[in-house]
Amino acid sequence: MKLFLSGCALLALLVGCQKSPKAGAMAPQALSQGGSISGQITLAPEMMSKVGPTDTLYIIAKKGAGPPLAVKRLANITFPFHYEMTAADVMFPGTPFQGEVQVVARVDKDGNAGPAQPGDLEGTSTKSPARVGDGDVNIVINKAY
Repeated sequence: MKLFLSGCALLALLVGCQKSPKAGAMAPQALSQGGSISGQITLAPEMMSKVGPTDTLYIIAKKGAGPPLAVKRLANITFPFHYEMTAADVMFPGTPFQGEVQVVARVDKDGNAGPAQPGDLEGTSTKSPARVGDGDVNIVINKAY
């Protein structure tokens, strides 16, 4: 019985001596999630008549060459449109949504992801590169393919 109580006392001592996280400290998983990036997407006047009710809006955050870091796909959009991208939009789960990115908005006629096709419309953020955490990453869609 004495050995059992000593074991329990030792266990209680070990548990009680562990350092607790500092107040306000974020868990490692929360830190890896990254922040958000947001702004407003507008259409250049000459593009307004080229947008149809069945078009799809893609908002794409890229880091150099290769696949996009994050993509948001939206339907039934009216312009101007306020957007926000977060870690929930990353292409590969677990990839941190952070750092410098180029943000592109594309109005896609067929709704399929991929390179721009004839009839698609596109614009790039005026802030390039933008940083995740920025809230004024505005885009004017002003290019037709």
